[in-house]
Amino acid sequence: MSHSLITAKHVLSTTGDAQHDPDSIIFSLANDAVTETSPQASIIFDYGQCFGGLPVLVVDKARGKRPIRLQAVYSETIEGIACETGDGPFFLFSSAMDSYRNVSISVLPSESQQVIKARLAQKSQRYLKLVLVSPDSSVTISQAGLEPCRPSITPKAHFTCSSDALNRIWQDGVRTIDMCTVLQGETLPSWDVADIGTKVSGQHWAPCRQGTRWGDKEVTFQVLVDRVGASWGVHMVANGVIFCLDVERQELRAYEGLAHQSAVFPVKSFGSWSTRAIAKRGDWVDVCVVTSGSRVTVSINGKEIATLADVRVRPLLGGSGINTGSVAFGGPEGWAAVYRNLVVRDASGSTLYENGMCVKDKDRVLADFQVGTNVVSCMIDGAKRDRATFGGDLFVSGRGVAYAGLDLDAVAGSIELLASHQTEDGYLGNLCPIQAPIHTGEEPPPTYAFYSITYAFLLVVAAKDYWLHSGDDELVRRLLPAINRLLDFGASQLNSMGLIEAHPEMSMHWYPLGGPVFGASGTANLAYYDALKAAETLTTDAGQKHVLSLRADELKENILAHLFNRETGSVRMGTALPSDGICQDTNGYAVSLNIIPEPLDTTSHLKCPSESRPVAFKGLNHWDKTGVVSPYATGFAAEALFSQGKGRAAVELIEGVWGPMADPSNPNYSGGHWEAMTTDGKPFGHDTSLMHAWSSWPVFLLPQYLTGLKPAEAGWKRVQIAPVVSDR
Repeated sequence: MSHSLITAKHVLSTTGDAQHDPDSIIFSLANDAVTETSPQASIIFDYGQCFGGLPVLVVDKARGKRPIRLQAVYSETIEGIACETGDGPFFLFSSAMDSYRNVSISVLPSESQQVIKARLAQKSQRYLKLVLVSPDSSVTISQAGLEPCRPSITPKAHFTCSSDALNRIWQDGVRTIDMCTVLQGETLPSWDVADIGTKVSGQHWAPCRQGTRWGDKEVTFQVLVDRVGASWGVHMVANGVIFCLDVERQELRAYEGLAHQSAVFPVKSFGSWSTRAIAKRGDWVDVCVVTSGSRVTVSINGKEIATLADVRVRPLLGGSGINTGSVAFGGPEGWAAVYRNLVVRDASGSTLYENGMCVKDKDRVLADFQVGTNVVSCMIDGAKRDRATFGGDLFVSGRGVAYAGLDLDAVAGSIELLASHQTEDGYLGNLCPIQAPIHTGEEPPPTYAFYSITYAFLLVVAAKDYWLHSGDDELVRRLLPAINRLLDFGASQLNSMGLIEAHPEMSMHWYPLGGPVFGASGTANLAYYDALKAAETLTTDAGQKHVLSLRADELKENILAHLFNRETGSVRMGTALPSDGICQDTNGYAVSLNIIPEPLDTTSHLKCPSESRPVAFKGLNHWDKTGVVSPYATGFAAEALFSQGKGRAAVELIEGVWGPMADPSNPNYSGGHWEAMTTDGKPFGHDTSLMHAWSSWPVFLLPQYLTGLKPAEAGWKRVQIAPVVSDR
């Protein structure tokens, strides 16, 4: 085991009675009676850069009067390791990793060696803090590390130039894409299905994909608490109403949100109710939850415990109605319970869903709740979270895969998984948990698959890019009908100005905390234009090519007529936002697509002084208040500058934004590309992803433009070479 474990480079710090031998990897933690003046023993390890895998502890000796409790805290960022919860938790979309970054570990008192392996993976962390929580105890540990889930993918392509900084940026980008690639079957199942029922440990609340549109309903099931308590949710897609049955405290607590605690989004508490003498440890408990309009009632063992009034849950994803959604199971860290005999009925008593949740139902349990392995290889947004596949992220990472010579099957798998989720009117899936099955059959796809119409259009462009790099005609043949339905759906969203003006539920930008873009969105219309041109490239039907070309030309004219501000030389982020505001990605995208007739003024908005960093939004009301610097948005700007032959400005932009990430002396160096940052070159927050695929633009920008290499025919049968000189 010692040969396969990834271990830390050095000890960063210790507190209390923590001893480590600098000449070996053995260390010990010891507590007397812990008080304010005698802190708990702890040790922080620094791995030098981010790694992922299954955490493993080898405990040589453990002394205490009862099971000894350790706390493991994980973080990519130096700021996060100082937080009690690390740089987590993560509750949004996925069960493909441990949702918690502070995990309890139980160690039995023993003089013999114990090997303790985590149930779920920590997929990206640089720092590990181990805290001995139990008083009057000690542990001696000979190994603390990560067991890799798979070997790294060896890139088949290489890029080297005269700039060491650009070389490091490119190499870290390749590593980012590798860590954001999930090979088929790589993900471990999150739940354990057995004869007795399904054991769910405290994690992300995973919703049943069959019920994301359910309204009024009655949910019944049985639960046996294994550790601390049991937790379930209703009206769940990502957020909903969550109940926590704590058998130790003998109470039921209720919340509205993604979880029982605030993280990216706030959580509302409804209160708590006593369950004394009603729900006991070691007994199967009958649970019944009835939702009716704005009321939710919970009964346990036939006794009504709580009624919530004035409930108003608006789904974060998919645009289903208020107080609609599915049943979900998850829980706080350290909790575990076994569930069985789940039945969901509508208001008339008809059965909507039934699952015994025992061994005979295993395949259906894992697929319906998206908690099994991944059936296809996929590209994900971030290594530590959210570990879901997005059309907007694939637009970037798919090209990076091609230029690094990594796993194109993961690009194809992402396209196949997303495109299998399409509504009857043509809206194409653009977000999906990687543990979800390929959607088949006549039933509407789950609403979690629909984040943004912009991302749906970008998925089409990503498919075109995949075809150019792979020559996979078969995937194109299967995909074209879905693409055409999406483009027709886009046409149905045109307003009187001939611009896409989608409902707010479909109008999310890449920055979710900004909310939807109201009115006609500049980026959405540019993505629609790009998707029309991509479909024109993909189709072999001459008549269809002509029609698509005409539609794209008309849209271009409408963008210039209604979204282009000739005084500032900029394309508006949205018609409901100030006309002189600057959105970095919108304007970069417009230049790259050759929408702007004279792009000189537009490119002036995209340049940035050497060694500085541009904010993503300027003069756009609430959007620019955070001052976020986005590598995703900057990638659009850098490509725009390259496309106009401004190689030096593009390289300076890349060095300014990606340079701090690629500095190995930076305590936030991850060996990868960050999700977002501040203007002074730090992670945007302690929970920012530091291994994020949407930021990997340099992996394809540098070889595509500095060496000028791109496919002129699908599958690289013919190659175009047209370098852009960075006059330095």
